[in-house]
Amino acid sequence: MEVQNLSIYEFCDIAIDNGSDLYFNQPDGKIYYVPVDKDKYEHIFRRSTPKMLAALPNRKKLDILMAIHQDSYTSISAEDKHNEKLNKHIDKLQALLQLKISPQFWAAEQRKIRLIIADIANIAYIKHKLDNFQEMPLKNQKKLLKDVSAITARYNCINKPNIMFVSQKQIEADKGLSQWMETEAYTYENNILINMDIVKSLSGLQAISSAWHETNHVAQAYADYKQFPEAESLFNQRLNFLQQMPETYIFHPQELVTYALERLFIEECNSRIKLLLDERNYSYQSEYDISSHYMQRAILNKGREKF
Repeated sequence: MEVQNLSIYEFCDIAIDNGSDLYFNQPDGKIYYVPVDKDKYEHIFRRSTPKMLAALPNRKKLDILMAIHQDSYTSISAEDKHNEKLNKHIDKLQALLQLKISPQFWAAEQRKIRLIIADIANIAYIKHKLDNFQEMPLKNQKKLLKDVSAITARYNCINKPNIMFVSQKQIEADKGLSQWMETEAYTYENNILINMDIVKSLSGLQAISSAWHETNHVAQAYADYKQFPEAESLFNQRLNFLQQMPETYIFHPQELVTYALERLFIEECNSRIKLLLDERNYSYQSEYDISSHYMQRAILNKGREKF
């Protein structure tokens, strides 16, 4: 194992010299990095008001969010106790999630959406396929979802995700999958699982929006954001604990950006492909509204901070 051309032993020495640490967790065989000044950031979190936390710069907010959560615990009760403490301070977590977004980053993501839609619009008979999605054979539905995912992956410069189609019965029989049984799709690592029983109730536009949404999450984990270095911190997997709390789920940077972009995806599809009006309500309409409003504030309030 190497970190910036360092052996794990050299990296451990540097970590300790800078006030952090590494430790080996035997049960899962992983080496964990304990952030610099973890105790200091936890102290700031405990003693600060939500207003004080909201006023901090992006980098400090992200450091605190990463420091107050960890991946490994000595026992289940220790993890439960830690999560209970966090749940008592949802207002502080929401304050820390008032992150500023670079207009340049947002513009680049919007351009990607338009390029993706342009390619989707060139799929043979796409208007007919989307307007008559539920009448299509199952194999054709799956192919369309895979095609949209592949296009999205290409413009994000990542490998195509591994897409697996499952039924509600399969989900309920698997404890690992049952956590997302109420949603139509779920992403982990480079894999996307799609619940075809729920897809049966979706319009064509809803179905391909879901395929785009999950592929975008894969991109957030694996794409190269070298033009926008802080984006990698915004999408850091160590912040995923925020997705487990209903009050902070939509404000997690991964979801915040993706829902706001998905709204644009839907609008661009309707505009370019001229789809038939769909009277069904989109299941995530409130999330679209929240994320769009929040994104406007995140960009407008950028001020002097450099992204």
